[in-house]
Amino acid sequence: MLERIAICLILLSRGENYKQKEIIMLLNKACVFKDEKVEFPVDYRIKVIMDTSVNDETNRSALNAVFKKLDIPAKEWKSKQSSKGNYTSYTIKIEVDRKETFDALYREMRLIDNVKWAV
Repeated sequence: MLERIAICLILLSRGENYKQKEIIMLLNKACVFKDEKVEFPVDYRIKVIMDTSVNDETNRSALNAVFKKLDIPAKEWKSKQSSKGNYTSYTIKIEVDRKETFDALYREMRLIDNVKWAV
């Protein structure tokens, strides 16, 4: 969870605009799960918000490249465009085999320019 907060803070430091409500929601989620122990392997639904200035195929390709690099099976892709059409959220079911891979996933997500945030 700290990795998720770190992503938000990094994106904020890039000058990304976040609503106070979104930040509070993520911090609250971190507090709720701070004592939860995750047993690996685990199926997890990751949600990634990406800028739509890049087409859908390019966004999916960038995400798939990360999954492939880390040998993370990705399935059950769902996407939804924001009401103004500026962002697309992708919810992907993934299977992560160990904590180190999970942490690496969020580090790699930070490297994709058009990722606004990932949880």
